Amino acid sequence: MNTTSKRLFSLDAFRGLCMLGMLLVDYPGDWGNKYKPLIHASWNGFTLADLIFPSFLFIVGVAMIFSLQKRVQNGDSHAKIMKHVAKRAIILILLGWLSNAFLDSQPIYSLKTLRIMGVLQRIALVYVICSFLFLKLNVKQLLWTGIGMLIAFWGISTLIPVPGYGMPNLNVLPADGIANLSVWIDSVVLEGHVAEWNKPFDNEGILGTIPAVVTCLLGMLVGLLLKSDKDGATKTAWLFLSGCALLAIASVWNVWYPINKLLWSSTFVLYSGGWSLLILAAFYWLIDVQGYTRWSRPFQILGKNAVLVFTAALCFQGAFWRIQIPYEGAETALRWAVYSKFYAPLFTDPLKSSILYTFTVILFWYGVSYILDKKKIYLRA
Repeated sequence: MNTTSKRLFSLDAFRGLCMLGMLLVDYPGDWGNKYKPLIHASWNGFTLADLIFPSFLFIVGVAMIFSLQKRVQNGDSHAKIMKHVAKRAIILILLGWLSNAFLDSQPIYSLKTLRIMGVLQRIALVYVICSFLFLKLNVKQLLWTGIGMLIAFWGISTLIPVPGYGMPNLNVLPADGIANLSVWIDSVVLEGHVAEWNKPFDNEGILGTIPAVVTCLLGMLVGLLLKSDKDGATKTAWLFLSGCALLAIASVWNVWYPINKLLWSSTFVLYSGGWSLLILAAFYWLIDVQGYTRWSRPFQILGKNAVLVFTAALCFQGAFWRIQIPYEGAETALRWAVYSKFYAPLFTDPLKSSILYTFTVILFWYGVSYILDKKKIYLRA
């Protein structure tokens, strides 16, 4: 079956799976009651929740190959392409700042406390860097650039002394000390403008952009494979074997250099990348090669407006927390009053009440995505 020219429905489905995972992780009814796989590793380590963002960035890399190669084939100059890339990146950054402004832990729209970095901001920076690399390097050079960046980041993370601390210690949490350069740089450059939950460090901080670029580069290399003339079975085999190889390398390297999402360590790039490859291999084989598409339709719908859903969900959630109403004799956030009144009493097990609220959020945003898809409305940020 020729799969080089048609749309990759498996990629839309994988993106939708990531959005489903994001909603499951980030919108519990009660943050104190979440199932363990839906809780991010507090520092070193890896959970199911830690796979969502790198998978999405991996998908960005795959999709970039299809869009950028088309522009090159149409005769667009590198300058014109990069101008388009920069425009999209600026939109992503502005959307990121908009969603950050709604965080309930800071004064709304306060430039003194506005978080500068974030998920969309990291995607924007990585998108620009990887687009430039794609236009200037061939496939082998992209591969070696990625390997070099992983080795360089390992050296930066483990071998360069931290001002005021000494040799890095990746086992020290940011709250307990500034023991690695990622935390130190964020504490100096982004002081007062970092995520409240990881001060003085930002989990989408400055230095972590380096290995995040490699996550996207991995996706780009996969995109080049999927656009090649190889048959579907061969492509699937390459995806599967490559995924297994990355998982094995990461697991061995983890003995000396821990897998850490917050730092986006080189081992985290390899480990999350391995799982992304295996998931895409399964989706690609079932959907694009074998033609089993019906089961994936809900994922595809949710994945087609990923940026819109991500941004809108954050803004709605933030507003929901900021609106105060009288409840049981005190001013309470509308979000908490709704949960306490309608969800918490339904089960004696608070985990079930919490996840039920999450399912409500998922159904709502799926409904929004379904309507937008029916009307052919998509946010192309």
